[in-house]
Amino acid sequence: MEKKTDFSPLEAFSIRVKQRRKELNISQDNLARLVWTEIFSDDNMSEKARETKRKCIVGYENGKFPKDPEVYFQLCKALRCDMGYLFGEHDCSTKDIQGVVNYTGLTERAVSALHKRVENDSGYNTFVLGLISDFIEDDAFLLDCANWIKSFLDLPSQKSEGKYLISDINDTPLYYLDLDSMRETILIGLQNSIMRFLQRTYLDNTNGQ
Repeated sequence: MEKKTDFSPLEAFSIRVKQRRKELNISQDNLARLVWTEIFSDDNMSEKARETKRKCIVGYENGKFPKDPEVYFQLCKALRCDMGYLFGEHDCSTKDIQGVVNYTGLTERAVSALHKRVENDSGYNTFVLGLISDFIEDDAFLLDCANWIKSFLDLPSQKSEGKYLISDINDTPLYYLDLDSMRETILIGLQNSIMRFLQRTYLDNTNGQ
């Protein structure tokens, strides 16, 4: 997965600060507090000084740049990203995650979700990660999923009033599905694929004993 952005490093900074802040659901005020912790925690600091820092964040999101190099590092820490992300060198929040995304084709959200499982070192998470690994390593499971989704998506459909009319190969109308129902139907198909995988794996294990 190649880098999708086509803006310059100077353009990237303001875009990425705002984009990442919103992704993490951090207000401009809270970002200022994270970047200048000492100022906001100092009871003797005037409200005017605090407001100046809040306006700095607004400025960064509108094309201005920090004069203090330390601010860049604090922004990266607060936004949980690296400098390369802020200046548009890669699209994922860190270079390491970008490497995993490029290598596997997974999304950054998927990689981050897996990483959270790894960080939460419990027996349950170990089991889940092992199961996910088994799914990915099992060619029959992946082929089963791919064929099922393809067979569903290959059905002729026509959108009408926010719903899709699903027809058979002879264009005979079968039923209407909205997007949520389509997702649910695909999910049921995937769940069936998972069950077949588990049955196959269980039979392999019991036959081998």
